[in-house]
Amino acid sequence: TKLQFGETVPAQLAGISPKLAKLDSLRMPVSGILEFTLTRDGNLVDRVKFDLKGGEGYLNVPDVFPAPPHITSLSIRGDTDIGYSSINLDNLTIATGGPVIKFRGQISGMPERTGITGNFEFTEMPFAQLRNYWPELFMAKARSWILANVLDGVISKFSVGLNIKPGEIDLVKTGKRPDSIDINYVIRDATVNYFPGQPYVYGVDGEGHIDGSSMTLIMRDGTVEDIYAPSGVALISNFMQDSATLTIIGNLEGPAENAIRLLDRPGLEFPSAIGLTADQFTGHVSTEMGVKLPFRSDVRLNEVQFAAVARLTDIAVNDLFGEHDVSQGNLRLMLDENNMEVDGEILVEGIPSTIKWLENFSPQAPFRSRYDVTSVLDAEAQKEFDIELGAFVE
Repeated sequence: TKLQFGETVPAQLAGISPKLAKLDSLRMPVSGILEFTLTRDGNLVDRVKFDLKGGEGYLNVPDVFPAPPHITSLSIRGDTDIGYSSINLDNLTIATGGPVIKFRGQISGMPERTGITGNFEFTEMPFAQLRNYWPELFMAKARSWILANVLDGVISKFSVGLNIKPGEIDLVKTGKRPDSIDINYVIRDATVNYFPGQPYVYGVDGEGHIDGSSMTLIMRDGTVEDIYAPSGVALISNFMQDSATLTIIGNLEGPAENAIRLLDRPGLEFPSAIGLTADQFTGHVSTEMGVKLPFRSDVRLNEVQFAAVARLTDIAVNDLFGEHDVSQGNLRLMLDENNMEVDGEILVEGIPSTIKWLENFSPQAPFRSRYDVTSVLDAEAQKEFDIELGAFVE
């Protein structure tokens, strides 16, 4: 039997029979074609085919969408058994006036042993709306962090290959079936709060991959504290587990005073610890830095591992050595949470010099600061530094 019908709101039919209760999810006008077989007793047998179009309304599926999305149009084609336990979807397209959602695949074993195979995709999803579409129990730990820390921007494309066998949903949720999910995504113009209390990274573009145990994001073209971040990578390991970690490796480049200001943020305060301020610096900094921390929202600073290697060019520092200025510096800097090493070529009050500077931040270190500066001091330089070497040199 083929039944063709005009616009009907399925939710209005849900109360007629318990077998129609699932129609309550379709709160929109629907039209299309149903094909089914009835026995002489009026019972459905075999499978029911459907090819339906929906108009403006709502889709109430709380297990899938935490908030009923506003739908501008819907298209769904496939077939189901009479108990709705096995559904084949040749096409499901949901337009919302913003994000467009698509799925093609099979859903089986409902409701107790649900399995899903197929391909799911959405496009043009603002991060600000993501919580309405991301099921609360699906990758819950990643969901919580991303919703709290990615504050702006758009997911241009998000595609998922699903291979969840019947009865394995709980294994997927706990990361024990990492091969069941294969996700690729593209983002643009995102704002990321990578660590509490630190400045946001703005304008991040990138693309990445997620499976059932890890997540990667290749980033480009961000800015933090007026410093350009041309490239970077973020890796979340074991993100379904309590032991999940976030590792970020990035390249930063920009004015030296901005880089020093970034390192002097509350909780870091490396320059302040050695009596320096950003206003003393000019020049250019190019840095590769890495941060590793637990993947959760309540991270403490003592749980963070930090390391950076920087190239400082044309560096000038006022009053670096007492009242003596440094200029035309070309230096290499290595920094972690325990110490800082700087070495290279500088001018100290115009005098060519080489420097090796070691600064310890750990209270257990045998010393705090050590400067090794090598210069050729002529008579004028000796006078500048108030040093008299005449009795010791010929």
